[in-house]
Amino acid sequence: MALSSITSAIPSSAVVAVQEYDSSSAPRARLVSTEIVALLGPRCRRFGFSWFVVLLASCGPAAVGRVATTTVVKEEGPVVVAPALDSTPFHRESDVVLEFVPRKFKKTRVPLLNSSAGIFSPDGVSYFVDARTASFSGGAIVSAAHPDGVTIAGAVHEAGFSAHGTRLYMLDDDTDTVTVVDAAEGSVIGKWTEAFVARFVGDDELLFWKKCQLMRVDLTHPAAPPKAVGPEICGAADASEDGKTWLVAAKSTYPVMVSTRAYTHMHKLDATTGEVTAIAVGSHESPISDVRLSPLGDRVCLRMEDITCFDVRSAVTAIPKPSGDPFSLRWDVAGQQFLSTAAGDLVWIDFRSRAVRTVGLHTDIREWGFFPDGKRIYAYDKGAWVVDLSTGEAIEVYGKDVTVGVFVPSPKGDRFLVTRVVSPTEREVDLVLPESNP
Repeated sequence: MALSSITSAIPSSAVVAVQEYDSSSAPRARLVSTEIVALLGPRCRRFGFSWFVVLLASCGPAAVGRVATTTVVKEEGPVVVAPALDSTPFHRESDVVLEFVPRKFKKTRVPLLNSSAGIFSPDGVSYFVDARTASFSGGAIVSAAHPDGVTIAGAVHEAGFSAHGTRLYMLDDDTDTVTVVDAAEGSVIGKWTEAFVARFVGDDELLFWKKCQLMRVDLTHPAAPPKAVGPEICGAADASEDGKTWLVAAKSTYPVMVSTRAYTHMHKLDATTGEVTAIAVGSHESPISDVRLSPLGDRVCLRMEDITCFDVRSAVTAIPKPSGDPFSLRWDVAGQQFLSTAAGDLVWIDFRSRAVRTVGLHTDIREWGFFPDGKRIYAYDKGAWVVDLSTGEAIEVYGKDVTVGVFVPSPKGDRFLVTRVVSPTEREVDLVLPESNP
């Protein structure tokens, strides 16, 4: 299989859209854009919604340990090696052999100029897209009540819906500001500064990372000052999609977790209790990088010299080494599977069966991910495809004559938002519905 090299030179402007679920299975959506690479979970520098490119996830072996919760987190200290969660190793199984099946799709242009990315709300009907023209920068929420979109002005570098889609947050990296709006009408509920990473907890709470402190906002009383959660711990942050589990990487002067940066300590911060637990300790010779937290916050993979993953639900426990290139790891919504690359092939790793299988998609692709049902995957670059992992049925959504920038399935997987690259400076978004279910 000829996969586009992820380590080769990549255009410096890019975006990726992310669709994941929280622990109650309510769909959650987040849109992330980055300057050089867009990473799921941790991100390299997020910036304006005009381009999208993907460099994916990774993992790595590390010294593993636990520390007692304290009011001040120390970067140094004793480390206890965690026992393996399950001694059962991963094993190879037969390849997923593909059979290409024709399918027709209805493709409708989203009615906004130069839209380059989009995310679905949990109902799968409404969606948010960015929009940038010479006179406008911001986004719009398109719904049945507002088919032409409710426009929201302001720079948008990341956006996400609350658990039931009633609210939307928008992060602006230029001003380090998070803005929360009413998703139905687009009215502003509140703005908070010094915000670098944000997540909703349900519909009525917003958490955001403020360099050395996790902050909580009660959205039913948005004028009240945010409250601190847990101890001060300086470092780069990332969080699960439900906002309940946060990772903090030290030492770092930049407060957003970046794949290509090296760290020496990795901590878990429980947003419910405020407790902090050490996950891994690296060194100057073998630093921690490419950290990937699963959508539900129960597993994390990171790279030191190689790939290693941990279960972090309670005690930190090591998981037997899986296969795959850690830099290209992509979780499913339940954190039970991931896609990655190995020896130039796209591989599917299943934690439940410990199986490793190659997906026989023999074409140049640079991005892939799971549908919310965990049974189908999508892949794209020059063209876009949907693959059923159980049957091997493969459907071409766009041919190789179309450069696809972003492919986002809805929570039900019955429609997609797809960004097409029209020119070096123009992007358009299609709402795609199959004439029969894919």
